Amino acid sequence: AMHRRPPPVKSAAISSRTPHHALRRYHSYVLAAAALATAYLPAPPVAALVPPPAPRPARTAASSPRLSASLDPTGSPPSVLRENADALRHMSRLSLAPMMEYTDRHLRHVVRLLSRRTLLYTEMAPAGALAYERNALRAHDGAEGPYDDYAIRRFLSQAARGGEGHEYPGNVLQLGGSCPVQLGEAAALAADAPSDGAGRPLYRYSALNLNCGCPSEKVAGKGSFGAALMSDPEKVRDLCAAMHEGSGRSTPVTVKCRIGTDALHGGDARPSDDAMLSGLCRFLETVASGGLVTDFQVHARLAVLGKSYSPAQNRSVPPLRYDVVRRAAERYPELTLHLNGGVNS
Repeated sequence: AMHRRPPPVKSAAISSRTPHHALRRYHSYVLAAAALATAYLPAPPVAALVPPPAPRPARTAASSPRLSASLDPTGSPPSVLRENADALRHMSRLSLAPMMEYTDRHLRHVVRLLSRRTLLYTEMAPAGALAYERNALRAHDGAEGPYDDYAIRRFLSQAARGGEGHEYPGNVLQLGGSCPVQLGEAAALAADAPSDGAGRPLYRYSALNLNCGCPSEKVAGKGSFGAALMSDPEKVRDLCAAMHEGSGRSTPVTVKCRIGTDALHGGDARPSDDAMLSGLCRFLETVASGGLVTDFQVHARLAVLGKSYSPAQNRSVPPLRYDVVRRAAERYPELTLHLNGGVNS
């Protein structure tokens, strides 16, 4: 049936206001498959998506995520935090990596239909836009007239089923930014979802992730965040604390990074493995020293910021150095390191 172009799919998720990136040609196929699956397969209850607890076998640091948040004064994590941490524990063996203009809500919906236990990452959401949206929501509260919630629909909304986001549990919102106030506001908006017309939350996320790996000029250059943050791990630690506080201490915070940048090695785009390991270990130690972040997604390539590399070149030209990530995981068994980059099958 897929040899012929499928007919247009009419769905509440697609409208004239849908961003252009959501209407790429590949979506005509995946949305058709989603429509068929939705029509003929009953949706499981949300509680069924998290498998019942089972005896925990011994696991390596690379496969056993830990609670990335502090305990409350009574010595036990809040129930919401515990629920989110459990979702990460069950679903972090395989992840859909964050990809700009690809891992939007439509693609994530299709992947969730195919797999209940794959950890889903959103594309990077700019903290500044979400902070503005939250302030606009508060200013509009009680006012008359329509409200344009484009940023919420673009970056946060999910295909809701039964009052919950169909992606939840096992989904992670990635934020991009370098301002602790904006990241805190964005985390607050992510944790306190507005409701739709039926009083149901528009979305729900299991964890927050700070982008410290994007090498594009708009992000790491003019924006001074993404991979540029790897040069200031103390700031990354403070930004993660702001995200944790903004979420009401209810959501685990994780970090996605590279194994380093050329700026950390004097502009050298091909430093030795030992030099990259040393720089990566300093970053991990400093960020983890805040006691909040123990979960890192590491793209096993150097981010080259000193040359005119496009984002696509930065995903292919620098060689993969899986051994650097493996050695870091062996050095820090108390941390959880997820390997990223070049994993295509």
